[in-house]
Formats: sequence, structure tokens, C-alpha cells
Amino acid sequence: VEVIWGWGKERKQRIKKVKELIKTGQKFDFLYSESSTYPTMLTEPHHLPTYPLLDFSFFRFCKKHKIPIGLFYRDVYWNSKEVMRFNIFKQCYSIIFHVLDVLLYNKLLDKLFLPSVKMRKHIPFLRKSLPITTLFPGSELVDSVSKFNNKFLYVGSINPQLYDVSEMLNAFGETGVELYLCCRDSEWELFKEYYKNLLSPNISIIHITKEHIKEVYKKIAYTIIYLEPKVYREFAMPF
Repeated sequence: VEVIWGWGKERKQRIKKVKELIKTGQKFDFLYSESSTYPTMLTEPHHLPTYPLLDFSFFRFCKKHKIPIGLFYRDVYWNSKEVMRFNIFKQCYSIIFHVLDVLLYNKLLDKLFLPSVKMRKHIPFLRKSLPITTLFPGSELVDSVSKFNNKFLYVGSINPQLYDVSEMLNAFGETGVELYLCCRDSEWELFKEYYKNLLSPNISIIHITKEHIKEVYKKIAYTIIYLEPKVYREFAMPF
């Protein structure tokens, strides 16, 4: 397995290495790629297309050498009226490049992987004949001792636009059942005024890293995914 990762400069160096391997006779069974939540051409920190054809020219090179290409397309928020991730100008700017992604996928991919086949109809300009397969999320398995307690954990965003947890906090405040709410400290600072009247002694707000969350898992019996029922959630859910 040869892994191509990093910002544009690093990917360019790694792509060059793999191209040399292919030219000298190294055989590869396939190329697997995962899309960013941003358009491929705007994945640099400044979100300007400074490496516009880097990835797709490599796809074309692999296709020329008869290496099958599959790509996991993780979300289609850009085509959802329910989610506005940017202001209107940035939204329009990014949509142009998202559409370019899809048009290039049509020409270069042998297979497109999606969280759910229902997502297909929400991707505009996608070639009808492009093979689609559901790809389920992967995770490391960790043995855990069953717990019988009333402790719950929510991990994730609390941005009211996308993940309004006010009803959840209200419910736990009424029951007295213990809840750990884990979010980024920067996000809590932004939205704590919105939630402050819903806090109660049984609700603990915590900010810890992925490595330390395992210690919290040992204390609780249940984890929560809490989302409003929207059209987007009919075909894609976080894991």
C-alpha cells in the first residue's frame, strides 16, 4: 500500500514517487480515495486552487495505466438547502468547484462509494451509469464491560444551526439523569450564552481530546446521537 496524503506540496511529492513506481513496472490493484468536505481543488488552508489539477491528473494517469479508481464521497452538504456552512458568496464560490469535482468523477472513476445509495439523487450532474456502492464506516473495536447505570454521553458539535442540543439539555435537566456533554472549548465559548439557562447540576460540560475520551467511555452506559429530523438525515448519519 502506498499512501498519498498531506497538503498539496506533500501530495505532489508522493504522487511523483508512485508514478515512478508505476512507470518502472510496479502493479497496483486499485486506487482508493476519500473526498474532503471541501472541493478537491480548495483543500489548501487558504482555500484557493493553487494545485488545481494535482489529484485529478494523477487519477487520469492511473486510468491510463488501467488501475481501477474508487472514491468515497462523504457528504453533499453543498447541495442541501438545510445546511449553509458559509456566507452566500463563499457558498456560491465553493459550489462551482463541487460541481467540477462531480464532472471529473464522471470521467475518471470506476466506482463511487456513498454512505447510502439514497444519497445518489442528491448529487447533481452525476452520471447515471456510474456504479455506486454503499460503504459503511469503519472503526477500531474496543472490548468494554457492560455497565448498568444512568450515565449518558454526547460527543460532537453544539452549533445551533446544525446541532441544536437545547431540547436534549432540557430533557436531561427535567429527569436528573447524568449527562456528559463533550465539545470543543472554542465552540462552547461561542454558544454557551445560548445554552446557559438549560444547564443543571447533573449536566457536565467537558472538553477533552480523542485520546482521553476513552476514560469517559468507561464511566458511561449510553452514548447519544442527537439530530433534528431533516431530509439530509434520511440518507446520511454521523457515526
